[in-house]
Parts: sequence; structure tokens; C-alpha cells
Amino acid sequence: EDDLEGLDLCFAQEFEVLGEVKIHELKEGGKDILVTEENKKEYVNRMVSWRFTRGVEEQFKSFLKGFEEIVPLQWIQDFDEWELELILMGIPSIDIQDWQSHTIYRNF
Repeated sequence: EDDLEGLDLCFAQEFEVLGEVKIHELKEGGKDILVTEENKKEYVNRMVSWRFTRGVEEQFKSFLKGFEEIVPLQWIQDFDEWELELILMGIPSIDIQDWQSHTIYRNF
């Protein structure tokens, strides 16, 4: 059991965007809900989830929009994450011998 009383935590978090302080409620009405012994696990789960997604959601949406302009999502929906990585990134090791045998040198 932890003493949460002196921490004055609630289900809301202040953050700064370009010098402007904003408040994100971790749940509806969160700025008015104090963290107690009974709800602290929910608070931690919501805070961790928000911290890990904050700041990347807009970037991810922009990336996805640009990616979809090149490759329609229905073309890749049947691939799992490993197959998609292989398609996008190729084989992670470089076979120098393969490169040398398939490279044509000109003007050397």
C-alpha cells in the first residue's frame, strides 16, 4: 500500500506543445478524478498507454497517408508484420559475393 494522498495525482496530465501547456484527460472527467489506492492500477495503465502513443499518432497518420498513396493498404493487408518488413526492407544481411557476381563495372 502506497501513500498517494500527498501526490495530488488525477487522471489528467499536463504537457507542452510549442510553448503552450495543454491538459490531456486520461479518461472522461479525468481532471476531477483523484488517483486512489483503488484506481491506481488503472491510472498507471492509462498513463503508460498515453505516454507511449503521445507524439507519434499524428506522425503515424501522416506516414500512413503517404504510404497509402504509393501502396494501397488492400494490397498489403494479407501480410503479417514480418512479411511486410521483408517486402519493405529486404533481406537484412548483405551478400557481397552476390553483389559482385551481379554487378557490371563500366569505365574502370
